[in-house]
Amino acid sequence: MDADGIIPDIIDTKPEAAVHVTYSDGVKVSLGKELQPKQVKDQPEVTWDAEEGSLYTLLMVDPDAPSRAEPKYREALHWLVINIPGNKVSEGQVVAEYIGSGPPEGTGLHRYVFLVFKQAGKISTDKLIPKTSLEGRLNVKTRDYIAKYNLGNPVAGGLKVNMGNELQPKQVKDQPQLKWNAEQGSLYTLLMTDLDPPSRKEPTLREVLHWLVVNIPGNRISEGQVLAEYMSSGPEEGTDLHRYVFLIFKQVEKITTDIFIPKGSFEGRFNVKTRDIIAKYNLGNPIAGNYYLCQYDDYVPILQTTYKK
Repeated sequence: MDADGIIPDIIDTKPEAAVHVTYSDGVKVSLGKELQPKQVKDQPEVTWDAEEGSLYTLLMVDPDAPSRAEPKYREALHWLVINIPGNKVSEGQVVAEYIGSGPPEGTGLHRYVFLVFKQAGKISTDKLIPKTSLEGRLNVKTRDYIAKYNLGNPVAGGLKVNMGNELQPKQVKDQPQLKWNAEQGSLYTLLMTDLDPPSRKEPTLREVLHWLVVNIPGNRISEGQVLAEYMSSGPEEGTDLHRYVFLIFKQVEKITTDIFIPKGSFEGRFNVKTRDIIAKYNLGNPIAGNYYLCQYDDYVPILQTTYKK
């Protein structure tokens, strides 16, 4: 969201979690993915991690009306649903019916942003903007809605890792949230590794350990034992795209170890082998996984100032 200017054009604080948006024919939205108007003409399915008993607001806006170069109508309201119980959007109160994306010819790419807010209480309003009307949709400000309805910071929106999508170092600088289908009462191991140090062509340092958490109860990572704190992606200049892989393993028993690598340290991270970790802790085959691609840009030197070589 920082890289695409969503912050500060619309909001000031990055959402803590991802909102999952799927259009018909299985078209999924991920941060910065370019979609065609025909693909997004119908109202999508939207879901997020919701707290039981809480109410939420779902907002979709275009900050680039009529164009990103001259956004004199910023923002255009495409969808607004309030009083959503949990993440059951269909049971919420529609304030602005969904309209698809139809940028005017010659206005370049537009950013369409989905945001989810947790409400402090039920919102009372009888406003309704039908999908056939533009009245009340132009020159809308997300910040005004936040203030009017006391919404606070968004709890969901933005970035999602899909198999093999390319992300920028700044986008992945913070520890992400991960979810998988976990069995109640089971423990899991989370591993993140870079397969391509210093480059995919000559991976003489394969692998670099970016994150390792063991003894995770279910998928509650914050309750697991951290062996290697999360380290973001900062490939060296000229080394092209690197593959960053997340793997989840179901443990056969609790792992006992006092290993700990802080996020500012490289010690114990180079020439690590996933296969060795699997063998050492009797992990077996991974039960879930994902990966993204990332390469050097001018944000990497900033990241490197936080490392201890």
